[in-house]
Amino acid sequence: MRIIMISLDRSLLGFEQLGDTVIRHMDYGQHVERLDIIVFSKKGYKQQKISERVYVWPTNSLSKLNYYFDAKKIGQKIHQQNKFELIVCQDPFLTGLAGYSLKKKFNAPLLLHCHGDFWDNPYWLKEQWFNPIFLRIGKRLIFKADALRVVSPEIKEKLIKLKIAERKITVIPTPVNFERFTKFNADKVEEIKSDNKDKKIILFVGRLAKCKEIPVLLEALKIVNNKFQQFVCLILGKGPEKENIMKMVDQLGLSDSVKLVGMVDTYDLPNYYHTSDLNVMSSTNESFGKVILEAAAAKIPTVSTATTGASSIIKSKETGILVPIGDSQKLGEEMLKLLQNDNLRNQLGEAAFNDIKERFNYQKNIQNIIELWQNIIKAQQS
Repeated sequence: MRIIMISLDRSLLGFEQLGDTVIRHMDYGQHVERLDIIVFSKKGYKQQKISERVYVWPTNSLSKLNYYFDAKKIGQKIHQQNKFELIVCQDPFLTGLAGYSLKKKFNAPLLLHCHGDFWDNPYWLKEQWFNPIFLRIGKRLIFKADALRVVSPEIKEKLIKLKIAERKITVIPTPVNFERFTKFNADKVEEIKSDNKDKKIILFVGRLAKCKEIPVLLEALKIVNNKFQQFVCLILGKGPEKENIMKMVDQLGLSDSVKLVGMVDTYDLPNYYHTSDLNVMSSTNESFGKVILEAAAAKIPTVSTATTGASSIIKSKETGILVPIGDSQKLGEEMLKLLQNDNLRNQLGEAAFNDIKERFNYQKNIQNIIELWQNIIKAQQS
């Protein structure tokens, strides 16, 4: 198979990352003849070969307005040299538009990913002024795609309600290599613990963006701090909301209880999970929740807002805790309850580990994705 992929993920270009995106795409590359990935980016990046069969092409655009046009040009160039058999796009918006243009020009099938929980989601629609425009684009493109991949059954149901034929939709979660998160560097874990001596550690992993609703997390931490001071919340990641978060930390008097760690190398990330007592998510919208699985692999339970993604993974009060979106009071109360009850916290962590081990298998999901690609290509050729 020769696959062309259009992506927004600059971690494929060596950009700072918290996840295992590069490793995952290298694994995809083991099952194909060639995988070319076009990544929307501004100027300053170089084309990269991340494995024997996987090539990454930055658009190196003058501005975001040029992403679509530059991706099309690169896609045409790739097809001239290595005729691709399938186009895979990360979303049904700008990457999807570029992919649809290539589909029309070269008569190759188009697979659109719907990773985000954006279908008529009021929280997502309010995040950016252009999101309602993107939604209209997406609602057109999903009917023009040959297939759609979603990461949870709940997103599939939303597409069916939009009158998409069920046969076009495949549910495959984002592959997470659990085995990698069961292992850790004992020296590094001890170093992190010594830096936060005699304190329970709450972990937040993610981009510092509006959709993560970190102000709700900080308000919840204030509630915890009023009754239990022996904790620290480590916030891993970077993003546009960093300055606002730092100001709010000061305003709430949480300077001794919240640390903005910044970016952490993907190979170092398991050490932070194994150091922590509790994982937390405060998002307004998530279609999946990879960090919940990563934490569970380290037997750490998660307290999360009840987004579509979190609700598809966590069995509330069995493998973790779900609270209403935007409810800082409830989020704080549940975190406090687990911090003060080691037995309950450990019980939930153990249950989360056993549950995700059964339901989310890395190699199985990689193979399911490869089989999906093969089936789409076969259907086009028949």
